[in-house]
Formats: sequence, structure tokens, C-alpha cells
Amino acid sequence: IVDDTVGDVDASVGDVNDTVGDDDASVGDVDDTVADVDDSFREVVASVGDVDDTVGDVDDTFGDADDRVEDVGDAVGDVDDTIGDVDDTVGNVDDTIGDVPDTVGDVNASVGVVDDTVGDVDDTVGDVDDTIGDVDDTVEEVDDTVGDLDDAVENLDDTDEDVDATVGDDDAPVGDVDDTFLDVDDTVGDVDDTVGAVDDAVGDVDAP
Repeated sequence: IVDDTVGDVDASVGDVNDTVGDDDASVGDVDDTVADVDDSFREVVASVGDVDDTVGDVDDTFGDADDRVEDVGDAVGDVDDTIGDVDDTVGNVDDTIGDVPDTVGDVNASVGVVDDTVGDVDDTVGDVDDTIGDVDDTVEEVDDTVGDLDDAVENLDDTDEDVDATVGDDDAPVGDVDDTFLDVDDTVGDVDDTVGAVDDAVGDVDAP
């Protein structure tokens, strides 16, 4: 009886050792999961850096748009100045007609100046159109950059979801560790019962 009981004790001790080994493996799984969480957070930090860079690009593009708008304002000012020149030239034509009604040649010359000035106005208006086209191009660049910002934010959201999923996976190994500790407690209880049985058996042997 004693030999059988001692054998049971050895078997129970072996079970305890196996359970402790399972516990060590579960702790290793927890360490691996924590490392995965750390990597995921590093990816989040990198994604935030990408968002910052994209926001900087948006700021630069809007600065370019402001410059283009100022160019349009300058070009419109040039148109106003040229129109003023036309008005002055027309006034000169009127003066020439009034002062020298017989000098048709002078009138024709003044009309030629008006034509030249009108040509300058057309050229300036063309410059305004070109500048407005540049503004349109800049607005398209802003739209593209904003689209890049939206993509970066979506990547950040995806990384956050990966972190949440990784943290959720982390709960499983922790639960395994808790179960392993319960198994250890049960096995220790079995050992105590077996030791008690050994004591009883030894008592029976010692009894006359």
C-alpha cells in the first residue's frame, strides 16, 4: 500500500511539473503578445508622422495658392492701369479732333495709338487668364494633397484597429495562465490528499 501511495505521489508531482511547464509556455505567449502590441504602437507612431508630413504639404500648397491669387490681383491691377491709359489716349484723340479738325492725319495717328493700347489690354487680359489657369492647377494640387491626407488618416485608423485586435489576442494567453494556476492548485490539493493517505497507511503498518 505504501509503495502504491508513493507512486501516486510521484505521479502527482510529475503532474505539477507538467502544469508548471505549461504555465511557463503561457507566460512566453504573453511576452510574445506584448512584443506584438509594442510593434503595433510603433506603427501607429510612424503613421502619425506620415499624417504630420501630409499636413505640412497641404500648408505649403495653400501657400502657393495664396501666391497665385496675389498674382491675379497684380494682373487685374495692370489691366486697370492699361484701361486708364486707353482713357487718356481717347481723351487725347478728342482734344486733337477739337483743336485740329482739319488734321485728319493726326487723328488717324491717335487712333493707331488707341489700337496699340487696346492690343496691350488684350495681352494683359491673356496674362490674367494664364494666371487664373495656374490658380486652377494649384487648387487641383490642394485637392490631391487633401486626398493624400485622407488616405494617411485611413491608414492610421487601420493601424489603431490592428492594435485593438492585438490587445484582444493578448487576453487569451492571460486566461490560459489563470487556468494553469487553477490546475496547479488542484494538483497540489491532490498531492495533499495523497500524502494524507500515505500517513494513514504508515499508521496502519505501525499499528500492532
